[in-house]
Amino acid sequence: MTLSTSASLSPVSSSLPRQAYHLVHEQVISPLHSHLTRLIAAWTGCDANDTRMILHTHALIGEILAFRLGKETILLRTGWTAFDEEKTELINQTVTCHIDLILQGLSQRSL
Repeated sequence: MTLSTSASLSPVSSSLPRQAYHLVHEQVISPLHSHLTRLIAAWTGCDANDTRMILHTHALIGEILAFRLGKETILLRTGWTAFDEEKTELINQTVTCHIDLILQGLSQRSL
């Protein structure tokens, strides 16, 4: 492959991940994110279309994903070797506590 050939392929190959993401976003992420935003807005009495509510929803999703994506960090920090049933329950309790506190806080203040 010559330099000119690789340069001509670059725009096409770099656009494929973007196109794939947009498809996943439209079919999976956006509906889920929108649904969660509406649930959180209903719980807190806020407007689901408010940008801040969308950001709060995203932050809550991020907290949950942190345990999935940062699994190795948690294992190393806690000294655990795996997420067994007991440890998973402890994580669920912790995340639930955080979500409850956040939702209570959002309910008590106006965005």
